[in-house]
Amino acid sequence: MRNLVENIKASYEVRTSGIANLRGQVATDMGAARAHISELNRSRQDMSRQLRDDLGTRHAARAKAEAQRKSSADSWLKDTAKARQSLAKGIRENLAREHYSRVDAEAQRSSRAQDFLKGIAAGRNEMAASLKASLNKSHSDREQVEAQRKSRTETELKGIAASRKKNAEKLRSSLGKGRSDLAKAAKQKRSQTLSWLKSVADKQAEDHAAWQNMSASLKSKRSNGGTPTQEPEEGGSHAQVDLPALSDRVFERVAGQPGGTRLAEMEQEFGVSRFQIDKALKTLIERGKVEKRDRLYFAI
Repeated sequence: MRNLVENIKASYEVRTSGIANLRGQVATDMGAARAHISELNRSRQDMSRQLRDDLGTRHAARAKAEAQRKSSADSWLKDTAKARQSLAKGIRENLAREHYSRVDAEAQRSSRAQDFLKGIAAGRNEMAASLKASLNKSHSDREQVEAQRKSRTETELKGIAASRKKNAEKLRSSLGKGRSDLAKAAKQKRSQTLSWLKSVADKQAEDHAAWQNMSASLKSKRSNGGTPTQEPEEGGSHAQVDLPALSDRVFERVAGQPGGTRLAEMEQEFGVSRFQIDKALKTLIERGKVEKRDRLYFAI
């Protein structure tokens, strides 16, 4: 029990000593902190004082520069005003001189114009008197000439009317004949067109019938187990057409159509396959006789 009390007492003393040491350390740290804060305050005050001095110096320099700039501006404005006044004075003097010169020139021009008008008036009066005398003298002659001119004009008008009537009758006759010829030509053209359309329709019907017969024959051979035949070459029975002769015919057809012609039209007209006509056209294009624009062919 005594040992326990001694241990507690020793522990208390140790704890008391540690607290005293801690307090001393805290006091030391507080003193150092106070000294540092005091140093910071002095440094801030010195910096503030230095900044105020610098700002005062700069403000004074800026005020001095502003005063100098203002003085220079005032001096420049005064010089500009003086120069403007001098220039305005010179312009006013020049304008005054020009005005006086213009007034003098205008007065001289007015005087000359009045003299010129007086001369014209005098000449006009003389001319009027002369014209009156001439008119009075030639009045009777003019009436006689006017009567003769009127008579000749009436005669000429009658001749013109008769000639116009004759020409109108000739024109009516020629127009009637032209209408008759045009009607005959249109009827003949219509008949030729209908005949050509009928021949084209017959040709298409024959080709269609031949194609159906060939298709039926092929189907019959295939159904009988025969050897399948090769497809007919493009162009059918026209594959052996003479290419130079066909090229000449194609060129004549293209040259006869200034507005251009189509491949299908030549195929229907010549009764030849599209392949052969296309080959002939390519030959003519290579020779420089025909050119192609869009889907039309033109002779060169």
